[in-house]
Amino acid sequence: MDAAAAVRTIECLSGSLHPLDVLVRDERGRRRWIVRERPVGGLLRLTKFRALLPLFLVLQGPPGRFRIRRSPGLFRSSYTVAGPQGGVLWRMTGGLFHWRIEDRGGDPVGEATFSNPLILGRDRGILKARNGVVWAELELRPRSFFSSLWEGRLALSDRGVEWELPAVALAAIRIAWKQSR
Repeated sequence: MDAAAAVRTIECLSGSLHPLDVLVRDERGRRRWIVRERPVGGLLRLTKFRALLPLFLVLQGPPGRFRIRRSPGLFRSSYTVAGPQGGVLWRMTGGLFHWRIEDRGGDPVGEATFSNPLILGRDRGILKARNGVVWAELELRPRSFFSSLWEGRLALSDRGVEWELPAVALAAIRIAWKQSR
């Protein structure tokens, strides 16, 4: 990506045993997006088995309120992003390195690749359209080596500003994955 049209800073405000709380700020440091987990599962959510539970995240930003949902199960690789009226806008399916981004009809529109499959250490991701145009670059790092608090940077290209919602959603999903949610 040559030059970023918009840069967002990402800050995870909650440790891994608390409901996920992520703040995304614009270039001036103003709150742009807030991502909050809606906890489910009672005491089970405080154990390693919480990865088997469904995950519900709420994204609140300038265009409105959106929801991310992951179904329960061992394979935590399929997420849906729903709009304010509840209709599916995006589907994100992936694994350790590679994610596929689909529109509401299930047609692939983009992909994301990440550099680090581990929950420790820096992670870098590139989101791009099917034609190879880079939408955004994501960089996440823990605040300290064993920290579950993550921070980072999301750089949107001039052609990727309209893809801010799926980029922020994927950043939140990646942080939740890094915290073993």
